[in-house]
Amino acid sequence: PQPAIRERASRLFAATNTDRQKVMKEFQTALSLSGDATRGATVFTQNCSACHRSRGAGNNVGPDLGSMADKPAASLLVAILDPSQAVDPAYVLYAGTTRSGREVGGLIVAETPNSLTFRNAGGIDETILRADLRELKSSGLSLMPEGFEKAIPPQAMADLIAWIRSAGATP
Repeated sequence: PQPAIRERASRLFAATNTDRQKVMKEFQTALSLSGDATRGATVFTQNCSACHRSRGAGNNVGPDLGSMADKPAASLLVAILDPSQAVDPAYVLYAGTTRSGREVGGLIVAETPNSLTFRNAGGIDETILRADLRELKSSGLSLMPEGFEKAIPPQAMADLIAWIRSAGATP
């Protein structure tokens, strides 16, 4: 709600390509590259482990990537580059404003009649009393942000996908 913060956020997020179909087309080459699971483990650690677990490493915010090993490479590419295309309701981003004006958000991981517990990137949980919430909205979007195409070039994407699909490999 604060104009200065809204303007700054708009400038920061303007760099993200909002045309997900264009990004998907550009990254189709990753599906034809030979991926290296060992290098993919490094990509996971650097880019995914803040929110995902796999093989005992990472945080429990998004789905455990070990459960994705049987998914086709093309499906994994979509899940990484266009995470809100088919978001599981358990991983929808919620945003709230407290009565004091503080903004909170993340996944809702626990609810009681008196409180909500949000989980943020990095696996940090925060419990807010319902009485302290002025507003709560579902974004309808995945907590996983768009824009990984900036951090993970096609070869690194092929490596990451190889690592996710190599069920028995050790990072």
